[in-house]
Amino acid sequence: MEQLKGKVRADGIHVPLFHNDAWNGDHWARGKGAVDIYAWDAYPNLFDPSEPKNWVSIPDPRSAFFNRRQANGLKYVWQLCYRFLKSKRTAPMFIAEFQGGTLDIWGGSGHDKARAFTDYDFVRVFYKNNIAGGVTMQNFYMFYGGTNWGHSGKTLLYTSYDYGGAITEDRRLTDKYYENKLIGYFLEAAANQISATDPYYVSGPLPGSILAAPVAVFGLKNLFTGAEFRVVRHENPCIIGRDHTKEEAETSKVLLQISDEYRCVPATQPGAQPVGVEGTAIIIGPRQSKLLVSFYPFETQFIEYCTTDILTHLSIGTWDCIVLYAEDGEFNEIVLKSEDRKVSARTLITSRTFWHKKEGQAVRLRFRHEQCLPILVEHDGSVISPFNPKINPFASGSTRKPLLVLAVSRQVAYKIWKLEASSTKSRRATFPVLIRGPYIVRSVTIDEQAKEIDIRGDLDSSTPIDVWSHMPPETTVFFNGNVVATTQSPWNSLHGVVRGPPKNIKLPALSKWKTFAEENVHALVAHGTPDMELDFDDRDWIVCTKTETKLRATAFSNPILFADDYGFHMGHINYRGRFMSATGCETGITLTVDGGDFYIFGLWLNGVFLGTGESRDEAQYFAFPPETVNCGRNIVYVLVDHMGRDDDWDACAMDYKNYRGIKFAKIDLPDSGEDSEECGELFWKIQGNLGGENLADSWRGVYNVGGLYGERKGWHLPDFPDHAWKDVDFETKIHTVGKGPVWFRTTFALDLSSKLDVPISLKFNVSPDEAKLPFKERRKYRAQFYVNGWLMGRYVHNLGPQIEFPIPEGTILHDAENTVALVVWDLSDPCGDSCAKRAQDFLDVALVAPHGAFVYGGAKIEAVASPAYDAQPFDRPASFMRSNVSSAAERLNYRSPAACWDEALPIGNGRLGAMVHGGVVLDRLDLNEDSIWSHGAPRNRANSSAIKCIPRIRDLLLAGDVRAAEDLACVGMTSVPELPSAFQPLGFVSMCYAYPKGYGIYDHFDNFPSGPRVLPNIRVPEDYLRVLHLDRAACTVQFSLSTKNNPSAPIKYTREYFASHPDNVVAIRSVSSIPGGLRNTEVQLYRAPLHIIKVEATETTSSDGEGIPWITMVGASVGGPRGMFVAKIRVSASNKGGVPPTISIVGRTIVVTDAAEIVVLIGAATGFYFPPPPEISPLSWLQTFVDSDLNAAFAQLKSAGWESFRSRHEEDFWQLWKRTSLQLGDVSGDETPTDLRLARFREKVMKGCSEDGNCGNDGILLTNLLFNFGRYLMISCSRPGTQAANLQGLWNPHMDPPWGSRYTININIQMNYWPAETTNLPECHAPFFDLVERMRESGRETARQMYGVVPVAEGGTGGFVAHHNTDLWADTTPCDEWIPASYWPMGGAWCSLHLWEHFLFTLDFDFLRNAFPILAEAAQFFLGYLKEDPQTKMLITGPSVSPENTYILPSGEYGALCMGPSMDSQILNELFAAVLSAASILGYPDGRSTNIIKSGSWLAQIERVRMNLPKPQIGKNGQVMEWLTDHDEAEPGHRHVSQLWFLYPGREYLFPGPLPGEHAAETNNRDDNEQDRQRLLDACSNTLSRRLKNGGGHTGWSRAWILNFYARLRMASETADHLDLMIAQSIYGNLFDKHPPFQIDGNFGLCAAVSEMLLQSQHVSIINGRAFVQIELLPAAPVEQGSRSKAGTWWSCGRVTGLCARGGFEVDIAWENVDGGVKLAAGTLRSKAGSWCTVKFRDRQADVDTKPGDVVDLVHLLAA
Repeated sequence: MEQLKGKVRADGIHVPLFHNDAWNGDHWARGKGAVDIYAWDAYPNLFDPSEPKNWVSIPDPRSAFFNRRQANGLKYVWQLCYRFLKSKRTAPMFIAEFQGGTLDIWGGSGHDKARAFTDYDFVRVFYKNNIAGGVTMQNFYMFYGGTNWGHSGKTLLYTSYDYGGAITEDRRLTDKYYENKLIGYFLEAAANQISATDPYYVSGPLPGSILAAPVAVFGLKNLFTGAEFRVVRHENPCIIGRDHTKEEAETSKVLLQISDEYRCVPATQPGAQPVGVEGTAIIIGPRQSKLLVSFYPFETQFIEYCTTDILTHLSIGTWDCIVLYAEDGEFNEIVLKSEDRKVSARTLITSRTFWHKKEGQAVRLRFRHEQCLPILVEHDGSVISPFNPKINPFASGSTRKPLLVLAVSRQVAYKIWKLEASSTKSRRATFPVLIRGPYIVRSVTIDEQAKEIDIRGDLDSSTPIDVWSHMPPETTVFFNGNVVATTQSPWNSLHGVVRGPPKNIKLPALSKWKTFAEENVHALVAHGTPDMELDFDDRDWIVCTKTETKLRATAFSNPILFADDYGFHMGHINYRGRFMSATGCETGITLTVDGGDFYIFGLWLNGVFLGTGESRDEAQYFAFPPETVNCGRNIVYVLVDHMGRDDDWDACAMDYKNYRGIKFAKIDLPDSGEDSEECGELFWKIQGNLGGENLADSWRGVYNVGGLYGERKGWHLPDFPDHAWKDVDFETKIHTVGKGPVWFRTTFALDLSSKLDVPISLKFNVSPDEAKLPFKERRKYRAQFYVNGWLMGRYVHNLGPQIEFPIPEGTILHDAENTVALVVWDLSDPCGDSCAKRAQDFLDVALVAPHGAFVYGGAKIEAVASPAYDAQPFDRPASFMRSNVSSAAERLNYRSPAACWDEALPIGNGRLGAMVHGGVVLDRLDLNEDSIWSHGAPRNRANSSAIKCIPRIRDLLLAGDVRAAEDLACVGMTSVPELPSAFQPLGFVSMCYAYPKGYGIYDHFDNFPSGPRVLPNIRVPEDYLRVLHLDRAACTVQFSLSTKNNPSAPIKYTREYFASHPDNVVAIRSVSSIPGGLRNTEVQLYRAPLHIIKVEATETTSSDGEGIPWITMVGASVGGPRGMFVAKIRVSASNKGGVPPTISIVGRTIVVTDAAEIVVLIGAATGFYFPPPPEISPLSWLQTFVDSDLNAAFAQLKSAGWESFRSRHEEDFWQLWKRTSLQLGDVSGDETPTDLRLARFREKVMKGCSEDGNCGNDGILLTNLLFNFGRYLMISCSRPGTQAANLQGLWNPHMDPPWGSRYTININIQMNYWPAETTNLPECHAPFFDLVERMRESGRETARQMYGVVPVAEGGTGGFVAHHNTDLWADTTPCDEWIPASYWPMGGAWCSLHLWEHFLFTLDFDFLRNAFPILAEAAQFFLGYLKEDPQTKMLITGPSVSPENTYILPSGEYGALCMGPSMDSQILNELFAAVLSAASILGYPDGRSTNIIKSGSWLAQIERVRMNLPKPQIGKNGQVMEWLTDHDEAEPGHRHVSQLWFLYPGREYLFPGPLPGEHAAETNNRDDNEQDRQRLLDACSNTLSRRLKNGGGHTGWSRAWILNFYARLRMASETADHLDLMIAQSIYGNLFDKHPPFQIDGNFGLCAAVSEMLLQSQHVSIINGRAFVQIELLPAAPVEQGSRSKAGTWWSCGRVTGLCARGGFEVDIAWENVDGGVKLAAGTLRSKAGSWCTVKFRDRQADVDTKPGDVVDLVHLLAA
């Protein structure tokens, strides 16, 4: 409890906390865990309504039963209160659960008796008793009955949980309700007086009363005002039956006289004095109780005593009013104190039952309660109209207003309503109003200016109405908008009559039923025969494989068969048990089943009904009839009627965990004994409600869905196509026994006003003959019925007691057609054809409504949504027009040069890359070539000791000796040398510019020495602009310079930079607007001195005699000629008609003078791409290739000009770029510099800016930019034929870069390629596939040397492995000596899955055929590597790690090396599934030999191993477990979230593919346990919350992964929040991702996340080579205001084109917001492969079967 309190307070909840102590045992009343308000419950009348006339007698307090949970008897409740008071607690006394009725159970007495058992007299006696005990808060269980329909949550209870509540299940107000209202009104009026009272027990049994019955009097006294309250009742009212005779009533009355202290005493007690005409008396009738006052001030009045109950009192304008009530005809008395000498009293109507007397300063009134007796008391004696608002009631000096006393009967009091009327002028102004007459009054509004009173309420009949208010007589009264003709009554009310509803209505008969004919069952059931049949297709059922349970059960089968363990918690449960028989001689089956109290189950063998069972948790035997067992396959079908859960009566009980379903099952063999291993062994599957915990019909909810076949097929829903069903009349004979549930459907229409509340019920009529029998002797059948798809009742013919089932308003349509479905399960004993029953036996059901129980109300009855059957739609294709993206979303622009590398802008052609700084005087390009690494050849780094050490390491881990295992791994597994190659820069180009004289500082930089330049800070020209054009893949720099003498004629300068893929060079062009504007330009090519062989500038002569200036740089890596490279620069210049420029060589520098245009081309060649032949000099060899590229490019320039040369590059880039475009919002005109926009957004996000419009616009544009930037980077650094994008893509300035800028394959490089397929760049994925192919080759050797795996070519099993890092040479051995990362063997497996993903998007079968060997070899390695876990018997990896994370052992020791981390089994499950699916698609094995597959046995082994992999588990914190054991993390906020791999990028566990009906029979390995799925999804969310709470997402790529997780969870708001945070916290000014330092993976991860927010297609199945896909539009996009981020970012409108979905689809969509909701404005689906798909958009869904080339209009499709 202390932990719960801490959690509640930590969550910001600060209201007082209470605990309902069911046992009244002071639990958590004090000390640790104490709640703020101690509370308990009490049920003094217990729960047996079979004899409702008799209340439970007060037991002996010493009895054992007396001290149990139910607080029996009034005296005991009062004693509990007294004990509470004696404890001197300061908190209020609270009975958190007091008896408001009584439950009834199957076969019980019925709720009419339950209500009679605790009816209005129970309220009078017991509830007032609580007040006498000092209770200040009490909560009644239950006040409104009928909160349960459909399936019952509690096993004992039938459908209607009415409980005898004050408001019935069909919404009728009872006398019990009104009694509660009487008490409540008084407590409200007396709140200021009674809230500060102390209780005392005045007397116990008083035998000296006038009549014999003993009484009890309890007192409450206000210690401040002296007001006293007394509760008077019989000492033991339980002894008097409610339905007493007249004689019993008279003999049980108690008359008490009033003492001189106005206390209740027996008439014979000394000190009592008779007063009044006949002597003052308090009359207590049978089962009555009175709450009396004395010395009680109210309004401007004062009561000395009163002998009857007060309903309420109030002050209305110039007069006061009090309402007194008692039984009709009862005499009572009130004494009012007056300070005036003149006081008078009179009735306002003629009455002979009123008497009054002036006694000093008091007036005594005695009267008989009639319908409504009005008495006026005037204190000043003046002749005034007391109800005239213009008269001052205090004008004569009186301190009291005139008083209107209304003495009414109890029945009249029921219909008196006190309200505070609201004013039409002011919300704060209220006026007290008293109304008599209506069934209920809901609200009152007063318009003083218009003189109108508007009353809203309900009427059950035509009735007189009286309205007392401060308004004048000419006021108009409205009731529910209708004028009520009123006059002023003698008692100063506005009196009239309101018309009620009709007394009766005619309800339609239920007829024209339909049922399915037995012979048509195959036509009706498209996917197979009903569940019990032998050939029923159950492949979408869940295979029962679990061996552990959290339920309470012993001696159960293995595997476990309990429904809850498989996600089915409600409704019928289906089991199909398959067993093989060699001889067909099995004799029977023994079953132990439990479905709760009054459950039943049916049993079938091969479709033959064997009988029913109903014993809870007891073995039951069923013999197999002769010739029912097949030789071969047999099916046992069990249908269990789940009746709800057991509840706990003890605080520590676990009854709610009692199992449901089958506990034990065994096939009995003949006496001769067959081998049970060969025959009789059962293999079970289970099915329940459709979707399990992930409800298919989430709208209607868990209590309205079940597992019957018809429920799973939607037979109960409106609009289900039942045209093939057979019409049935009452005389139709229906075979029901043994056939399972039989379904019937019909419709009916009502014609009722929407304001008429009719308590309609469906009644099962019982034949006269059966009505004479006890329920248990009636025929055994059960039924469920549905109204408009809602499960409204469960009827059990042989149990009862319920035969009428109320239908809640809203589910039944008043003015339209309604659908009723009825399913009947006949469980009579098998009897052959004689069991054919007439339809009348089941269909004698009718709509009924109680006579006169209709209510005409002011509140309109609104129909709830009742989703209809989802019919197959048809498609109507239409065109979709693409639109251009806003230019602002394709431009990065800056107002200054880059001050550092992280501000420079990237360009690249896949192989060559450069970072453009854009300096005005000193410009610099940092160059990279993707094959320049620190080592020029592959190396064998495998540790030769690994093959011996790894088994020992595994044994140590299994033994729990983590430290020893890690020490041994460091020695025995670490590679030698430790690190693979590192990616290194090619060099850099510097261009130093000197401008014409007279341009200030810009003309001072001449004749720089050779070498790298470092210049002082230089003022940037005011119009400087540096832009990266994403759509052109080019960078530009623009600025102008002017002189002081001629500022109006500036020189304009423009530079362009791009890396051309078709010409294989980096190109730079500098242009001046005047000849000679580039006065002196020096060009250098440079690299760190220790890493180059030479740099030289030379000039050669072309064939036409022209001199060609070159700079050549030669470098080499360690390891041989393949590590050698050559880079060259070639320069040309022109002067636009001026004096020809001069190009000269100065040392290693090319100097250009007096030019207007300079073009620099950069090329490079490496020994990796062009391995030098041994007979040729490597330098000469490589220069040949560089010269060829540069000469060809210059030839193109010379012949076609710069514009054409640039266009070749742009056109090549555009072919990829144009495929996808994104436009979010409309910010096309916003030219804010990107770095300033980013800084502004960062500041706003960190401060919070939901009200700042700029913040939202900044977020939208930056998101758009980063999405486009991600695609730009992908095209720029990963083109076919180049190397894969590494940690920094293609751009790295460091010779020793962070993490070697290698390929880290435990997340980072895979993340690089996440957007390749979705954003329509599949070609860019190819370099990664090439790397994986090379890894396969080296990984085979690593598998051999480290793990002892012999290649297939040498007769071994084969397979390849890669660890967490690789390099240019596809090194697969461990990298580094860092235990949390180095020894992870899953890199190759994960990388291989990218080939499978490419196939799913493209359906390129040729590609799959080439990729299959990689997938197969990756899988093959693990067939030998996996180890059986001794504890779980599952197959696990190890030694391994959960990438880069560390756990804490119970001893406090830290560890990283482990067995079976969660991520490993998730990757393997996906890999094995891909191999199996690919083999099936390709037709393997088919007689052809692959490297791995020789026969089908290999695939069977893959399947077996896959089934024995650990599945994701949920840990103690509700998180997905990261390790096999639920360890705590050393870093709870770790950047890796490896245990959620199965959420993203994985698919298999959580996102099963769709199954069109006609293909369901072709699906393999499908696990549709939606409840487990939802549980895992919730655990994923918890895992993320926990990571983030502890600082997770602190690196850019980690935040990007989190984005994709939340997108997969379809949590739009959270995704938007983290998108904002990533942009604000993890993006450099040049939009590079900030780890820090720069890592490109975050850029690609963000791009992938945005596409995932816009479109998802992870639900995919491949059946017979054809894809079946579910495509969801805008699943996690913040496109509604409710999903906007905390920073205010939301995508109110937008358009995206060319996104790709699995199955070969391309999608365009446009959306907009209309009335706060998102609308699909346009949409196109283009099918490249002819796949089938389901398209989902919000609550709409449509299926479409396409052919290659089809174009589908999504707006029309979803509207159909």
